[in-house]
Amino acid sequence: LNGRALAFFGNLGSGGGGKTWDVDAGLGFSGGLGGGGGVNGVEDGKKRDGMAFFYSRSEMAVDKAGWMDGAVDGPADPGAPPAGAAVADADAKFALGLKQQEEVLKEMESTVEGKDALGKLAAVREDIGAASAMDPRGGRWRGVNRDKAVEVLSRRKAVADKAERLFRQTERTQEWAESNYYRLLIAQQTAALVPVNRFWADYAAWDGTQPFVSAHLADAAGSFTEMVLALAALDLPFPSQVKAGKVERKENTVTLTPSGRGILFHQEIRAAEPDKEGAKLLVSQNFYRQGDRFIEQAGEKMDKFVTGEFLTGVVYGCQVVVTNPSSSRQKLEMLFQIPVGAVPVLQTQVTRSVPVVLEPYHTGTYDFQFYFPAPGKFAHYPVHLSRNFRTAASGEPFVFTVVDRLSQADKASWEYVSQNGAPAEVLAFLGQNNLNALNLDLMLWRMKDADFAKQALAMLRGRHVWHAGAGSYALLHNLPDGVTDYLMHADGFLAECGASLDSPAVKIDPVERRSYQHLEYSPLVNARAHTLGASRTILNDKLRGQFEAFVRVLGSRPQLNSEDHLAAAYYLALQDRIEEAVVRFAKVEPGKVAEQAAYDYMKAWLALCQEDTATARAVAVARAAYPVDHWRRKFAELASQLDEIEGKAAAGAAEDDRDATQDRLAALEPAMALKLENRMVSLSYRNLAEVTVNYYPMDLEFLFSANPFVTQDTSRFRTIRPNRSEKVMLPAGGAHVFALPAEYQSANVLVEISGGGVTRAEAAYANALDVQVSEGFGRLQVRRAADKKALAKVYVKVFAEVNGAPVFYKDGYTDLRGKFDYASLSTGDLDGATRFSILVMSEEFGATVKEVQPPKR
Repeated sequence: LNGRALAFFGNLGSGGGGKTWDVDAGLGFSGGLGGGGGVNGVEDGKKRDGMAFFYSRSEMAVDKAGWMDGAVDGPADPGAPPAGAAVADADAKFALGLKQQEEVLKEMESTVEGKDALGKLAAVREDIGAASAMDPRGGRWRGVNRDKAVEVLSRRKAVADKAERLFRQTERTQEWAESNYYRLLIAQQTAALVPVNRFWADYAAWDGTQPFVSAHLADAAGSFTEMVLALAALDLPFPSQVKAGKVERKENTVTLTPSGRGILFHQEIRAAEPDKEGAKLLVSQNFYRQGDRFIEQAGEKMDKFVTGEFLTGVVYGCQVVVTNPSSSRQKLEMLFQIPVGAVPVLQTQVTRSVPVVLEPYHTGTYDFQFYFPAPGKFAHYPVHLSRNFRTAASGEPFVFTVVDRLSQADKASWEYVSQNGAPAEVLAFLGQNNLNALNLDLMLWRMKDADFAKQALAMLRGRHVWHAGAGSYALLHNLPDGVTDYLMHADGFLAECGASLDSPAVKIDPVERRSYQHLEYSPLVNARAHTLGASRTILNDKLRGQFEAFVRVLGSRPQLNSEDHLAAAYYLALQDRIEEAVVRFAKVEPGKVAEQAAYDYMKAWLALCQEDTATARAVAVARAAYPVDHWRRKFAELASQLDEIEGKAAAGAAEDDRDATQDRLAALEPAMALKLENRMVSLSYRNLAEVTVNYYPMDLEFLFSANPFVTQDTSRFRTIRPNRSEKVMLPAGGAHVFALPAEYQSANVLVEISGGGVTRAEAAYANALDVQVSEGFGRLQVRRAADKKALAKVYVKVFAEVNGAPVFYKDGYTDLRGKFDYASLSTGDLDGATRFSILVMSEEFGATVKEVQPPKR
C-alpha cells in the first residue's frame, strides 16, 4: 500500500487473501472476511484517489468487482462490475456477507480469536458506513475521493486525540530491582542456574590456546541463563557469519566439508553383535550394596551390581526387572523371597507375592533388601512370575558366598580406599575422582589427624565442595580458613551476628547472602513537603520497610563506604529530605562506586535541587549517548527540563513517559489566567485567539466569607444573564490588558472570561504573580508578572472538596521551572476530590488563590 491511505488486510475468518494491489491516498479493504474463497484483484493495478473493496465469503466471491474510481465522471475502470442489476447484486452480496460473517463470529465470541475478529469487523462496518456510497449513474461504483478519505482519517485521529487529552492518574508505586540475571531476583540467583555438567567440565579443562568447542553443548540447557552463558563461552560463529558447508553423497557415504568451526550432531544405525552372556529371559534380578548402588563413568551414572562375595552385616538389595515385550496387557503374580540365611530389612518380608500388571511393551522394576548375619554359602530361590496358575518366567538361581572379609577386595573403590588406604592414597583418590559422587562420611575417622584434615579441607575448598562433617574438624584443629568456611555455612549462627559483619573469621555481606538488596520506587509522589507531628512518617508501607532494612544494615557496620552513602542519598531524596541527601551525597567518592550512571544522575538531580543548572547540564551532555536505554532516557529527560528552564522548547517525550507526555499535552491545551489590578483586567493566555468577557456585579467580600470556593465557582452565575457581555480578540504574544467598563470601575464585579473550553473568573488580589493552571493535567506554572520569569520555591498548598467539605490534599514548592503538579499522589485521594482550591504564596511577590476542577481521566 502506497501513499496516504487507510487499509485493512488479512482474514477476519479463514478466507484467502487478495492479490497484490496498491492505492494512493485512498481507503483499501482486502482479505477474506469469511471461510473459503479467494479474492482476485486487478493484477498489477493501481488506482489513484480511490477506495478499493475486495470481498470473499465461501461461495459468494466477488471477483474483480472492487475497484472504484475517485472521480464520479472519470474514465471507465476495466475492473468495474457490470452496470445495473449486477452492481446492486454485488452490493447486496457484500452487505449480506458482512451480516452472515457477524453471525458466525458471534458464535465464536467466547474465544479470544472471536472477540478479536468481531472488533475488526466492527471497524470495517464503521468505515464502510462512513465513507462508501453507490452511484447509480451508469451502474458504476462511486469512488470516495481524497477529501472523503482524509475526513475518515481525521475522524479517527480526533477520537484518538480526545482519548489522549485526558489526565492520566499516576500509577501505583512499584518496587524495582536490578536484575543481574534475566528476570530473576537476587534470591533466585543461585548456583542451580548453571549446574555442573560435561559441557562446563570441558570449559574448565580448556587451556585457552585454541577456540573452545564442546561436543556436550546440549547438556548446558538447564535454564535460560545457562544457555546464554554457554553460547557466550562457545567459540562458534553464528550461522549468519559463515557460509554453508559442502555436502557430497556417494552410495551410502555422506562427506561433509564445513566452511568453519562447528559441531555436528548425527545418528547412525550399525549392525550389533548378539549378547551371548546376557540374560535370555524377560525377568532379571541383580544385587547391589545398599548406599553404594551406582558408579560414575565418563559423566554417566551406571549400576554397580555385586556378583562376587558378600559381606556379613552389610545391607544388600535385589533389583528385579520385568519386561512385557508383547502387544497385549499382562496380569501376573510375582513371587520372591530373600536368600536362605538372610534377614529382611527396610520393611521387606521373607516371602511375598505381588500382583503385577504390565501394559504392552512396558517394563517394571521392584526392589527388596536383606543382610547376612553369618558367613557361608546360601542358595536363593529366584523370583517367579505366574499367569493363570502357570509359571510364565523366572530369574536365574543364585548361590551367595558370604564372608566376614572380602578375599579379593575392590581396591579401586572408594569404600576400600577410604577404610584401608594410606592417607596419601586417600588424598590421591579424592584428587582423581568426582567428589560429589563419593560418600565423604567414610573418611571422617581420618579427620582427627591434623595433617590429613588440613590437606583434605584444602582439596575440598579448591574443588568448591562443602561437607559439613569434614568442615567441622577445622574447629578442632584451629584451621583459620576452615573455620571461616564452617561458620559461613552456619546460617543459624550468622543470623545472630547482625545484618552485616566484617571480622577476621566471618564476613557477612547481606547482598551476597540474599538477605537484602537495593530497591527503587517509582513513581512516587509524596503528599507532604514538611513533617507533620513530632516524628517523620513514611506513608508508603513498602518504602518504609525497605528503608528500615537499609538502616539496619548500615547500623551493623563500623563505618559506611561510598556505595552506602549513595544509597542513603537516594532513600533520603525519596522522602523529600533534600538537605540531608545533599550532605550524604557529598561523602561519596566517585571512583569507589560501581554504579557510575546512578551516581551521575543523582549528582545532576541534586544539583537541580540546589539551582545548579550548570552541573546538571554538564552531566546531561556527558551522558547523552549512554548505551543503556533506561539511563539514556533519564538523561535526555534531564536535558529537556534544563532546556525548558532556560526558556527553550522542551524535547518530545517518549509515548510511555507519563509525566513528560502530560507536560507536552498540557503545553498544547488552551490556558489563561486573569488578574484585576488598578481597574485593569490583565489576561495572559496560551493557544487562544478570542474570548468572551462577562461581567456580574456582586458583593465579593460577602461571597468569599460565606464560601471560600466562591472566587472560581461561576456555576451559580451561569443561570443569570450577565449585566454585560462582549467579545475580545486577543493579539499574539500571550498577554492582553484592557480596562474595566466605566460602570464597573468602582464596583465589585465578578469578571468571567471564556474561550477554548476554558472559563476563568477572578476577583482582585494584591500580588505580582502570573499563575497559569493546566486544569486538564493537574499542573500549574508560577511566573513573575513583570517579566514572566519562572519563580522557583514558591509554596503551593492544595485543599480538595470531598463530600462537600474542604480537606487538606497536598503541599509543596515549585521547581526551577516554576512548575508544580498539584493533582498527582501515590494514593487514591484524587478519586474522592470534586474540586480544588489552591493557595500560591510567595514571600516576595504576594499570594493568590485558584479554584480548579480535578483533571478528567
